[in-house]
Amino acid sequence: ISTEEGGVTTVALPIPQRKGLVLSVEQSTKELLVSVNASRELVTGQQIALIVKSQGRIYGTSETALDREQLRLTVPKNSLPTGICQITLLSREHEPLTERLVFIDNADKLNIEIEPAKDIFTSADSIKLGVKATNSKGESVLGSFSVSVIDLAKSNHIEEQDNTIFSNILLSSELKGYIENPNYYFVNNDKQHHLDLLMLTQGWRRFSRK
Repeated sequence: ISTEEGGVTTVALPIPQRKGLVLSVEQSTKELLVSVNASRELVTGQQIALIVKSQGRIYGTSETALDREQLRLTVPKNSLPTGICQITLLSREHEPLTERLVFIDNADKLNIEIEPAKDIFTSADSIKLGVKATNSKGESVLGSFSVSVIDLAKSNHIEEQDNTIFSNILLSSELKGYIENPNYYFVNNDKQHHLDLLMLTQGWRRFSRK
């Protein structure tokens, strides 16, 4: 491993276990494909359970027998809210065995249109703005909104470095540790792979069975 000072350090890695369970999730447009892979020694027909949670609420459970080395289940994405989804595999005694986080983006953010009352305003003139909010279906939405105004010519504003309500509530508050530029993952629509890498690293969990 290279260090910041340009040197190299050696780290002893743990010895891989010969038996265990691996939980993996692939995300398509409409569903989550959940795979449970087990080593041959664990294929004993024991009961396991899969729990799907988001924002502290359970959205789905499934129980099955571990009777083969690979099990595959699907979860419809439209049954889950936008945000971090927590998928946990439990033993027969309801002990957590492994867990995987994924970020669900249902493209259900509000569309905000702002239209000024006129094109040109004079100094010290009052400014009236019309605000229209619609959902992804184009339907009007009622709500309470706040607006802040800045002069971009006098600001080093970079959108990816913003700390927004969306990135704070749905991402930063759900993960432990520091996330650099959380709004980076929401500026464009092509960051799903980067979000998944964040879930695999920052959202990695360890369970100690007793």
